[in-house]
Amino acid sequence: MTHDSVKPASSGFLSNACPFCHRGRVFYGLYKMHRNCPACGIKFERESGYFLGAMILSYFISSFSLVPTVILLVFYFHASLAWIIIVPSIQVILMNPLLFKYSRLIWLRIDQRAERRQ
Repeated sequence: MTHDSVKPASSGFLSNACPFCHRGRVFYGLYKMHRNCPACGIKFERESGYFLGAMILSYFISSFSLVPTVILLVFYFHASLAWIIIVPSIQVILMNPLLFKYSRLIWLRIDQRAERRQ
């Protein structure tokens, strides 16, 4: 398969599909990721530290999602400092599995788009 025949980056995003061939699955468990695509064989983690960008992306998504929660707690519920710490902490813990998975999928798609342009 040539990179010219690759589908748009948004295609198959929620289905955990390989950003290059859209047939293989990237994750096979909640946190377990294939080293290579089972369908096309492309290596997902190209080098050590490859997913550092995904980690930064996950941090920003998490941070921005906490802003409405904190605003509601402070201005609408007039919550105490304890609740302002506890509720967002629980929110981050519950969001972590999805953020881990989808930040890596987004990062792979960003890389796929950048590689197509070269």
